[in-house]
Amino acid sequence: MANLNTLATHSKAMYADYWQGRKQNVADTGPYAERSFVILANKNIGRTQDFVGRLLAQDIEVFVAQKNIKVKNAVNHLGQTLATTEVPAGSLVIPNRQPEARLLAAILEFDAAVKPEVLVEERQKNLSDGSSIMYDTTAWNLSMMYGLSALMVPTHMQSNLSPYQGANVISRDALENAVAWAVDGADDRSVGFAARLMERGVQVRVIDKAATLSEQDLSRGSVIVTTTDNPQNSELLSHIKQTAKEVDVAIVSIFSGLGDGVLPDWGGKHFRLLSKPQIAILSHGSFSSYDVGATWWSLDTYLGVRHSQLDIKSITRADLRRYNTLIMPLSFGKLSEEQQAKLKGWVEQGGTLIAHSRSAADLARKKDGLSKVKQVADVLDKAQDYDLAMQREWLAMQDVVDVEQVMQHAVSTDLNYPWDDTNKPLKKEVLEKREKWQKRFMPSGAIVAGRVDQKHWLSFGVDASLPLLYSNQPVLMSADESHAVVRVGVFNSTPETAKPKKTKNKSEDENTDSDEPASNTIGWSTLPQGQELLVRMSGLLWPEAAQRIANSAYLTREKSGNGQIILFSGQPNFRGAARGTNRLLLNAIVYGTGLGSRPTISL
Repeated sequence: MANLNTLATHSKAMYADYWQGRKQNVADTGPYAERSFVILANKNIGRTQDFVGRLLAQDIEVFVAQKNIKVKNAVNHLGQTLATTEVPAGSLVIPNRQPEARLLAAILEFDAAVKPEVLVEERQKNLSDGSSIMYDTTAWNLSMMYGLSALMVPTHMQSNLSPYQGANVISRDALENAVAWAVDGADDRSVGFAARLMERGVQVRVIDKAATLSEQDLSRGSVIVTTTDNPQNSELLSHIKQTAKEVDVAIVSIFSGLGDGVLPDWGGKHFRLLSKPQIAILSHGSFSSYDVGATWWSLDTYLGVRHSQLDIKSITRADLRRYNTLIMPLSFGKLSEEQQAKLKGWVEQGGTLIAHSRSAADLARKKDGLSKVKQVADVLDKAQDYDLAMQREWLAMQDVVDVEQVMQHAVSTDLNYPWDDTNKPLKKEVLEKREKWQKRFMPSGAIVAGRVDQKHWLSFGVDASLPLLYSNQPVLMSADESHAVVRVGVFNSTPETAKPKKTKNKSEDENTDSDEPASNTIGWSTLPQGQELLVRMSGLLWPEAAQRIANSAYLTREKSGNGQIILFSGQPNFRGAARGTNRLLLNAIVYGTGLGSRPTISL
């Protein structure tokens, strides 16, 4: 009532202020005049449509690039300024100069500045008693949360644009005379398409490598249904059409299984048969109702398939033969020995166990943890082993081989190893001291860069660089017994012309001058030669925390008997808003049973 009385008393002044603010928002000399946000054209139509829907609901004007547009000095999510780049046709363009300029800036600004005095106070409180003046997130950018590649262009873009009228998608239907039907895997809705078809008793496959069939380009992770897999299903076409309508995806009809060139052929090893997920969420007890709710909502919203809720207190008496996929949301407690034993037996018989945040930490506990993945503080004495595993993963992503050296007849005396040209590793005692110090500075909801293994099935529909919402969560370490599908930090080539500089190599046990290159050691890990690591995207991330989480694992997958354990360092569907990392979760739930395990569950 006080607010309403104030508005009634000062209504004319309020309207005048409102009008002046609107004029400033659209002025060609205003604070928002020379800035535009761009969502780069992509094939994830469903996620992009939802993104635009959020903006349009707030009366934000959205345009579409009608042709390729060259721009200068655009900034990407990694904070890199691109001297010149090309915005592809079909990209979304959102000029900041419009009536809702302030709201638009709050939603889409990559990195909202923190006042120096706030940083000083936060640092002082952290160092004095470990407290914080922050709430739960210091970064909240919609394009990052949606996992959509974006640019900030320092000009008012207005040429070669047309107002957004909806996704420009050719309407396709499932044709009766086809031998197979497919939905492109770049679209998040393809996962729900696969899940619902399997719920209806249809045999479904997924392509783990991009393919071209019947002149149709299909992304890695595309879902395909063949007539030969479903010979007795008289309602197959009806099921496909109905499911496509429910999840609103376009169907590609396939008339030949022969892939062009070296691309996958129908029937080859890249067309992998899925198994129907039978899902349960562990809940009650010490599980976070927020994370349980977000996970439940994600299953209902994006998959629309049946699942159960299992009370963790009665898990030892539960009949787990009904399920092949169990999800452990964030928990503030630990599993008992009996609960661990029950889940261990279930996983080894072919179950897929998925855990978030502190639940992942419980499975990765140093003593008697179910997972081979561990937390950073528990494995500093084996830091070199984890560093070598990370280096091996990096080298496996490279497309360069010294053919001349490989094909020579004589044994080479000039080989490069990952540990060459690196400084002497820090001792365990030094790493432990740093770990204890760095742990104090963990972020409150900063967004960091994740590098994604583009050949793993868990990363279907996910770009090579993925924004990760990161808080005070377990720092996971993955070595040779597990696979880190997503790690923190994106490598970036440094100029090769950079000259080595004289440095003082100081540690707690040595103090020497040398003319060696500056250290490329980041805590327990080392940087590949000629590379720097970009970590912070948005929000407050103290340098100590950035070093602590650099190269750690965000998403891991490991084999355990006939089953598998999949760990997320954080909450992949935080408040139902983290659409980029939520795709990883959906992949784990729907594709895990078919692609990562061999269920023979008898518990």
